[in-house]
Amino acid sequence: MLHELRIYQAGGGRMAEMERLMATDCTAVLQRAKVPRPLGAWHAVAGPRLPAFVWILGWSSLEQRNAAWAAFGADAEWQQLRRTAHAKTELTARVDTQFMAAWPEPALAADSDLARPGGVYQLLLLRVHTGQGGAARQAFLAADRPAIEQAGGKVEAAFDLLSGDDLPLVAVVVRWADASACAAGMSTYDSSPSVYAARAAEREKMGFDLFIASDRYLMLSSPPFGVERVQQ
Repeated sequence: MLHELRIYQAGGGRMAEMERLMATDCTAVLQRAKVPRPLGAWHAVAGPRLPAFVWILGWSSLEQRNAAWAAFGADAEWQQLRRTAHAKTELTARVDTQFMAAWPEPALAADSDLARPGGVYQLLLLRVHTGQGGAARQAFLAADRPAIEQAGGKVEAAFDLLSGDDLPLVAVVVRWADASACAAGMSTYDSSPSVYAARAAEREKMGFDLFIASDRYLMLSSPPFGVERVQQ
């Protein structure tokens, strides 16, 4: 399965409109175009480029993906919705689209809901040394995932990015009970002796830093299109 990460940079003050457009107004168009229900839909409240609306979609193939988005873009109802949404200012200033391959661990089912109501989420984008994607996966699962989960987070999914800037890049979705738990947990993770020891061992063995830098989005779940969800 091919996964698609879409990060929409919304116009200032227009996130509520973006959520309504993606969750409600476009439902009929998306369903006609056979765009699958997102595995995750969020709006970011902190991160490197805000305001941001984030989607993760799962596709059976690149051909399915391309055909669906082509049908969506050609739909007359969508074209009218877009003209209305952008009449005064740009609702969507930018869309970053990247393709991803899910890691086998943690397992990700085709019908997974990565953005369940309640709690807060993080999207971690970890830059990896060139040619070291496999080593980075092993290292993260051995050291970083346990440290995050011991600090109170839950690693819901992880992906290798297949396209985009600054490759190789790893994307990780983490769920926390609330914003306070996230702040405390990430402080613990960033100061973890076990993670520090793992990074030092990697550098001693390889002669370079395996993980170079990271971007982090803090996100709240948004309803996916065509789905009524009860807040928990």
